[in-house]
Amino acid sequence: HSQPTLSEKPKVLALQEVADIFGVHPETLRRNLIAKKIYGFQVGNQWRIPTEEVERLLSGRPSLLVDPNHDDSIIVQSYINF
Repeated sequence: HSQPTLSEKPKVLALQEVADIFGVHPETLRRNLIAKKIYGFQVGNQWRIPTEEVERLLSGRPSLLVDPNHDDSIIVQSYINF
């Protein structure tokens, strides 16, 4: 079975999915998101983490952090189909 292509992978993952990947409690992950140690964004009251951010963290590369004063709406629009 071949690896899924980038277009087949989801662009964002839910908090619980990422917590399962890293073997941590979702609350631990949520605290890191709020502290901007991990890049993610909220859709309503649910956190979403870009697949690219998860891959960076798994590889040990620096997190895909953004300036806290930056408007995330541009980034969010690139992950969500309107």
